[in-house]
Amino acid sequence: LMSLSLDVDHENLSGTRAHRMVDRLGKVYEMMKGPVGESTRMNITFTQLVMNLAHLSDEIREKVAVDGALDALVTLAIQRQDNPKTHTVLVRTAFSLVNCFDPLRKMGWEIVVKRHALHILRAFPDRHESVLYACWLMIECVKDNDHLVELQNSMEFVAALQFINTRTYSDERIRDATDSLLVKATGSRRAARTEHLPQIAVRQGVGQEYADAINLGREQGSIDVARDTPARLGAARVYQTVRKAP
Repeated sequence: LMSLSLDVDHENLSGTRAHRMVDRLGKVYEMMKGPVGESTRMNITFTQLVMNLAHLSDEIREKVAVDGALDALVTLAIQRQDNPKTHTVLVRTAFSLVNCFDPLRKMGWEIVVKRHALHILRAFPDRHESVLYACWLMIECVKDNDHLVELQNSMEFVAALQFINTRTYSDERIRDATDSLLVKATGSRRAARTEHLPQIAVRQGVGQEYADAINLGREQGSIDVARDTPARLGAARVYQTVRKAP
């Protein structure tokens, strides 16, 4: 794995040779999801390999993701979520693979957002870098209308986003990202910066169903901050309490 990463980094791979290398990586993706993936050093080397390959061409970038790299990155992120630094590197690499690349938006939504990004919002709101990459990935994916509609129909997403917005309000980058997603989800610019609005004003701005989810997320985020409880407990309350839209 280290040799492959160095080869890609230092050699001018192109054409047939690059494709031959990529074709051999299926076993690497599966290997990383096993015991080998428990090594932090191997995780970092793997992320370097993936990004070095992705930079060769858009065609190789898509093939690497489709053949299993994106799935392996998310599987590793789930397995290594007890290690904040490694977890953030894995999430960042998944984001970088999908970001600004239309062909991978569907995979990004199905593999990263639905399998792990929402979990990051619920369970790790204090890992600001991971939260940011999760939100930025969602912003990229909802450029596709199908994913935007799915976001709009999920009160679970809305509540989790508002929970993060409230829980980490002092971080301007997270506030901007979650505000943007809340506006996209509700279709109303009044969904942004609702922290100091009374509940009735929120309801008038976005409608009853969205207001319920926003107010729930705001309440649970405030409770977590006030009590200084572990963030994951408040996130779990949001997840367990809110209901998805029909």
